[in-house]
Amino acid sequence: MDLQDIKKALNSTSHLQQLQGIDAYTLPLLLRIDRRPKTVKQIINQEKVALFHSLTGKLVQDVIAKRVEYGIAMKNLLTYGDPVKEIEKTNTATLKETRMLPKDFKFDAIVAVFDDYVAVTKLDIENCSGYVLKDSVIAKSFEAMFDVLWAQGTVV
Repeated sequence: MDLQDIKKALNSTSHLQQLQGIDAYTLPLLLRIDRRPKTVKQIINQEKVALFHSLTGKLVQDVIAKRVEYGIAMKNLLTYGDPVKEIEKTNTATLKETRMLPKDFKFDAIVAVFDDYVAVTKLDIENCSGYVLKDSVIAKSFEAMFDVLWAQGTVV
């Protein structure tokens, strides 16, 4: 499966694409860049995401560079970790603003919301899976939940 297959599926009547394996991690990253939203809002487990960064090599750095080139801001909510991974910290050069969730907030996935899209990826190296949904009502609902958590987060 590639990005074009996902875009075709999301523009069909189903508006839902299930993903398996490393595609469940990489294809939503590429879709964000392709769609060029004003802002991406995501919740991540920073420890588990670091493992996926190491598996995908240069891809994450390329996505960050494209995001900056296109002026796509990132609002990043992190599960607690000490220290915070450098790549996840607030950084004006990469248009990223980060906040930390409370210690007791357990989350082993990525949920990313951008425009009319919600991408959810289970961060399990052995059994990675996820989906991308294109639906404005659901995306706005996820964004509202994100905004409540954002207001409670600690600036990093």
